Amino acid sequence: MVDPESVDDDGPRSMRDAGVRQRRRAMLTLPHVAKLTAYAAKLRLRASVEVPEFDPLDGGVDARVLFLFEKPGPMTADGSRFHGRSGSGFISRNNDNPTAAATFEFMQKADIPRQLTISWNVIP
Repeated sequence: MVDPESVDDDGPRSMRDAGVRQRRRAMLTLPHVAKLTAYAAKLRLRASVEVPEFDPLDGGVDARVLFLFEKPGPMTADGSRFHGRSGSGFISRNNDNPTAAATFEFMQKADIPRQLTISWNVIP
């Protein structure tokens, strides 16, 4: 399900690295996330809101736990600038912001396997 080479990319704030973001984008067509990638692309066509990609390190369509957040933050916007940092374009616990870092830490402390989870926003 998850590319073994991506394991080192799974750390708090790791999305601040352009290489990590590039590797994540290359994974968007993997079977467990391809339908979700297509869904997000459809939303982008008809919405005037920011629609980030699902994180392919999460469980995708095989997830059993959905973490539903209110709305995408600035660090989910692809290429956005927030306090001098670029957004990742993903809703991810690896984004370069305090909320994502806290989410990463919570899920580790709760011992919830990443492959069982997926994150999304009420808005869009």
